Amino acid sequence: MTATGRPARLLAFLGSPRRHGNTEVLLDAVLEAAAGAGAEVDQVALARLKYEGCRECGGCDHTGQCIVDDAMQTLYPKLREADRVVVASPVFFAGVTAQTKAMFDRCQAVWIRKYRLKGRAEEGPAGRLGAVIAVSGLKNPEVFRGLVAEVRAFLRTNDFKYAGGLFFPGVDRRGEIKLKPGALEQARALGRFLAGDGPKPAAVTREPWAPAGVSPTQVEAAAGEGFEEKEKPGSSRAVRD
Repeated sequence: MTATGRPARLLAFLGSPRRHGNTEVLLDAVLEAAAGAGAEVDQVALARLKYEGCRECGGCDHTGQCIVDDAMQTLYPKLREADRVVVASPVFFAGVTAQTKAMFDRCQAVWIRKYRLKGRAEEGPAGRLGAVIAVSGLKNPEVFRGLVAEVRAFLRTNDFKYAGGLFFPGVDRRGEIKLKPGALEQARALGRFLAGDGPKPAAVTREPWAPAGVSPTQVEAAAGEGFEEKEKPGSSRAVRD
């Protein structure tokens, strides 16, 4: 439930191009639990849509509206109406998958509207939350650092507060996540939390690579939180120094 008493609308992006893999298994557990707790769930399998990345054509510079007519146009209203967003992606080359990154980059139009044209990103519900689910074949949790930075930029641009996520290093073979003790129950607990039917699970973390004793504030400062304030003079791009 949301603060207004209606069911939470949960939008989930499946970023893995491999169907029925570890990422999808985890996301299915999240959505099943969220739906069971009363949330309205909507899963978008990005690899099954036809859309392209940002052209950097400048078509959104004066309106904040993307001019490219493809499947991404169906995702903008979904983002606007959602109360919760989950991004589920394996780590590809230290970041999200190409399908996920292309969707993120197409939110340049939203960034323009919010920061260049000084309007809200989307006139959506208040108190919105976003979370991430990520798996990696590598065992070092540092591998998630780039992925989290990309997800946080996407969520912040679209006015979702980053709630953290579930991160599973050392998971590679199809179906291997089912053998990891507690993984599916952690995903279900995340789903219930996002639906408003339970506390934030202890397994949900914001920065899985952060050493013990480092506060979230310190990590956010190091990660460049507030990237919208570091726009280079004369630029209309969502960049970081």
